[in-house]
Amino acid sequence: APDALQQLLRTGAESQRIGLIGPLMVQSQRRARVDLIESCGLTLTPIGRLVPAVEGGEPDQGQLSAMAVLGVDASAALVRRDVWQQANGVVPQLPSALAGLELGRQVNSSGRRVVAEPAARVVRATPAPPDPVEQRAWELRLASSDGSLWTRLRLLIGSLLGALGFLLGKDAARAGAELRAIGAWLGDREAV
Repeated sequence: APDALQQLLRTGAESQRIGLIGPLMVQSQRRARVDLIESCGLTLTPIGRLVPAVEGGEPDQGQLSAMAVLGVDASAALVRRDVWQQANGVVPQLPSALAGLELGRQVNSSGRRVVAEPAARVVRATPAPPDPVEQRAWELRLASSDGSLWTRLRLLIGSLLGALGFLLGKDAARAGAELRAIGAWLGDREAV
């Protein structure tokens, strides 16, 4: 939207504690009169699965207000310069949603806040679907970044149960992708 940057700046000027601000990401619906919400802020489930803080697919009718989140989509985020320099930017190998989540994690751990501002609307014309194996492997890497054995075990068990759930739900492709992602995550010594 023409005023998206202005809305992000206005929210950022409210407090020096806000280090990262993200807009409401919408999918433009050419045939419908309203746009559909894609995401507005990001968070992780206890088993390390990336989920939007606001459920996608709902019509955007201006029903949301600014909220604290774990991360935002990096493709349209506004970040304070000192925060950017302290975090050394985003990890270039990550998809934009996960890059924003990792940047948000660093911002939150430095004592700053991450905020999603739905008054700033950014339209994503055609979202590129990520590779499900790569996406899930990166989700597991990010969720296990604290390095504790308990976290890694919880993620492993949760992911194995998730794969079993996909298999019981007759979605063998997602079950296979989950298992391949677990293998990629466990086999990546550099990430550990």
